[in-house]
Amino acid sequence: MSSEKLSLLNMPDVVMGNILVYCDYESYQTMQKTCHDLRNFIDDATLEPHANAIYITMETDLISLDIYFDNTDQSLKLEYIRRKDGCLVERYSRISKFLKNQNYIEVFCQDFQIFLNYLKNQKTPTAYMKFVVHDKDDVGFCDRFKKILNPLKPSEIKISHLCLRVHNESQVLSVLPYISSKFLKKLEVIDSRRTDLDLDLTEIENLEQWKAVEDLEIYSFHVRNPKRFSRFLRAKANFMTVTVEEVEFLKKTFLSSPDFKSCKLTFIFMDDIPSIFRALGAHSFTDHDYIGRSRRRWFFRSDDSEKVLSIEVYSDFIEFENIDWVEVPVGAIVV
Repeated sequence: MSSEKLSLLNMPDVVMGNILVYCDYESYQTMQKTCHDLRNFIDDATLEPHANAIYITMETDLISLDIYFDNTDQSLKLEYIRRKDGCLVERYSRISKFLKNQNYIEVFCQDFQIFLNYLKNQKTPTAYMKFVVHDKDDVGFCDRFKKILNPLKPSEIKISHLCLRVHNESQVLSVLPYISSKFLKKLEVIDSRRTDLDLDLTEIENLEQWKAVEDLEIYSFHVRNPKRFSRFLRAKANFMTVTVEEVEFLKKTFLSSPDFKSCKLTFIFMDDIPSIFRALGAHSFTDHDYIGRSRRRWFFRSDDSEKVLSIEVYSDFIEFENIDWVEVPVGAIVV
């Protein structure tokens, strides 16, 4: 019998591969840090991870990483805390390790890069990823995060629903271009400071990821040109104003879009409200919604004979929605 000591390194590749299939992310991360040979084997192995939600939050002197997995009730919770002479890493807020002379951003990025190697082998998309930058990014976190995503193929990070709470379009571009457009269905972009500043979509709207999204929501930023939202199945966004011409364009587009669901445009003021009312027609129906807000409604026959396009105008937003005929209120006129 051989006297060679049994270890992971001298196991056959098939056996090693079967072991890795049953490892959770923490075990995977620990083994990757063991030695170069083992790390290389893990990188080359085709694993089947099951991460279903990822939360990354950057605050002053702190980065938190929460990962939830399908195959366990316990999530992985890590915090990378900046210290004067190094970095403190806390797990579940009770297990900590101090890394002297280490930068907290670099330590996070090293760990997250290991997780990316785990994630890119996932066959089905992660249901949800949230990326949050609470405070002004004077330390270059977004640029560093972008660098660890950049070498990956755009198809490798599979996310269904991406939420970005950021300060500007540059921070959106540090994440969005690296998500697989094949699997991305919903995108949320939120101003984490709630300042209602403008968000420039010029570069963002040229991305394949933007073009692939079906459900888009933009909050606390103001954007321009409501027409650019006509291609989404569902959309919500804030504007300084909405014009008659834009309302007419959206109405015409949605009437001929069988897959369209809804579009809500919130505005500071509406350009020439009487003209918009005249453009929509004299057949308006006035009532109150479920929380008592007054609204004027118009109903139009769409190209889909089973649906009606509802246009609701409030004092601060206008909403387009494809509804069933049974949802048209008694007494309303459909034209």
